[in-house]
Amino acid sequence: MAEKTKDFLSGARFVWNPEVSWPLERLWESNPEKREGLIDAIKKGQLSIDASYLNLNTSICSDEELFHVFKFTRNIQKMSGVPSDVFQQFDIPGIS
Repeated sequence: MAEKTKDFLSGARFVWNPEVSWPLERLWESNPEKREGLIDAIKKGQLSIDASYLNLNTSICSDEELFHVFKFTRNIQKMSGVPSDVFQQFDIPGIS
């Protein structure tokens, strides 16, 4: 879809925003042959890299746990040169 809409006006192009980096890490680990394509899509703005690994309640995480939450995203940022400036967190009422 991203390739089909790449020539559309800005704002009308398809961008996949998975909200967390977990699905990208799973794709990265399970399909090494697709890694170059993922980095290319990130550089082209067709794939958004969100900072958090999962939607989790960060208030219950230790410092070390938080360090690991951002590990995959930090590595992708280094490889792609594209910063991750989005972090989505959802709190379920009654959980925290």
